[in-house]
Amino acid sequence: MTRVNVPSNYKGEEISFDYLNPKAVVSNGTSSYTPTALFNDIITKEGTYGAVLLRYTTDYLEFFIPDDYINVEIWFSSGAYSDSAGGTGNATTLKKYNDILGVFENINSNIQTTSTSVWYKYYDNLDTGRYRISPNRAYVQFNEIFVSGRKRDYCLLQSPDKTTDKIYSLESNNASLYETKMASNTTPSPLVASASSVWSSSYEAWRVFNGTNNNSGDCWASANYKSGWIQIDFGAMYSFNRMRLSARNDLGSITASPKHFQILASKDGVTYSILFETKNEINWAVKETREYTFKSTKKYRYYKLNIIDNNGFSYIAIGKIEFFNTGGVLTEIPSNSSDNFLKYGQSSLGSFSNQIHSKNYILQNVVSKNEEGLWTARIDRKPLSINFE
Repeated sequence: MTRVNVPSNYKGEEISFDYLNPKAVVSNGTSSYTPTALFNDIITKEGTYGAVLLRYTTDYLEFFIPDDYINVEIWFSSGAYSDSAGGTGNATTLKKYNDILGVFENINSNIQTTSTSVWYKYYDNLDTGRYRISPNRAYVQFNEIFVSGRKRDYCLLQSPDKTTDKIYSLESNNASLYETKMASNTTPSPLVASASSVWSSSYEAWRVFNGTNNNSGDCWASANYKSGWIQIDFGAMYSFNRMRLSARNDLGSITASPKHFQILASKDGVTYSILFETKNEINWAVKETREYTFKSTKKYRYYKLNIIDNNGFSYIAIGKIEFFNTGGVLTEIPSNSSDNFLKYGQSSLGSFSNQIHSKNYILQNVVSKNEEGLWTARIDRKPLSINFE
């Protein structure tokens, strides 16, 4: 069905119901259904509760933005229910799913809805991913949703060597995580974790590198110092340009989280370089994760978090530390056909100064007609075996 009642000033093109794959979890927080009424071109209130009624603490509306689109806008008609929520719009929270952590993370926790049956822009400049909207109190009722975005442009690279005529796809934001999963300060080998001090043997350095942050004991805690350091020796040379830091899973010691710290790196464990420094990391939440990006292409063996000051507690506590390298993946493809542009083309070539993590090869068959009029296939790969009969 072609929709007629759409926002007058939306950007790009409509992203259809089939692409968005929406679902609503309502009433008891467990049952879900596909809210087709949000796409039926009726922007006025339908029935007592509108197309979708969301209840605080249990209900949410979820949808997916495909990677074909950028600068995506979300539009709604209405956003109020006249029961205990009152006749005005309510504040809502928009979250996005983090594929690495496996959780929904807040994008904005105070987006106001309206109570009128006219279109208003709920949020904009979203990119691909799974999103979830939930009310901050009482109820939120929606009549209609409209999602629009700009189609991505696709780019491929071509080698300047015309004798080879090679075509490449460059994925520039690929993140490679080093999963430490430590079980002690020296296992698994060759990893070695150390710290300036520890509160006790139950809070040793390796616990921030074990990959979990399950409870208040799953952390490193220093002795009674507001400054100190924690380090990991990878046993070999690695290059990282991102670090993820998680607060301790304990409300009582949340101000033990680092406030002013440096990320240091060394090749020999003696001479260190400062890769990154931040001085005002405040207002940590329990188990909160923050990510820090720094420019580094060199390889180091030792990586150290040097805490100059915490947020006021008598000691330092950290739940988890993870290291990443964000770089590129270069894929060589046989041709610049339209199918390959759609399948392997990138919307942005990113920075050419980033490291290339790996190079991939796409193997495809090329079919053509020879001089005798026979159709032949050139196999773009080496055969595993050749048989003669």
